[in-house]
Amino acid sequence: MQVKHRLGVGVVLGALVLVGGAAGAKEPQFRDSIIVQGTIGGSTGEHHLTFSGPVALPGVSLGPGTYIFGKPANNVLQVMNANRVPYAMLMTRPISRTVRTDRYEIVLGPPLTDGSPRRIQAWFAPGESTGQELMYKR
Repeated sequence: MQVKHRLGVGVVLGALVLVGGAAGAKEPQFRDSIIVQGTIGGSTGEHHLTFSGPVALPGVSLGPGTYIFGKPANNVLQVMNANRVPYAMLMTRPISRTVRTDRYEIVLGPPLTDGSPRRIQAWFAPGESTGQELMYKR
């Protein structure tokens, strides 16, 4: 699938999906990906991410397109569309990754049986070892 929205110089590509079952369960590991392009925005902590397919956040689904992920405070994620219309203000918790990369890393949850978009479980900005894990109701 091609991404229709391209960002300026400094575009980085990356997508990673980790899906696991309960501890000890012998469920197959699913690997799936969407293309994510991103750049660090004009203000500190602002990330312009373009998704090639739909994704979900707690309480909201995002269609393919460009969104601004901002960190207005510790453990808070603000998501806006490209025109700065807010979609969500979410509580997060810090999560670590073992290897820093020079690209955005998006961790998606398992596919849902009802055909809903895959949930973003966590995301990491380029060069950072700590990201934000999104909190979903159980």
